[in-house]
Amino acid sequence: NAKPLTFDDVYNQSSQTNCTVYCGGLTNGLTEELIQKTFNNFGLIQEIRVFKDKGYAFV
Repeated sequence: NAKPLTFDDVYNQSSQTNCTVYCGGLTNGLTEELIQKTFNNFGLIQEIRVFKDKGYAFV
């Protein structure tokens, strides 16, 4: 069994421009459009991946 990576391991292997944000605890009614409107204040959004059945998204 491989040892799980630590945060530092993952961070050091990531691109300097990586800025993916995990959003958990999402409700069923939350739309991708609302996520877009909320995060537009922080800069250009390249991709939103929503996992509605699991209640989370990556922005």
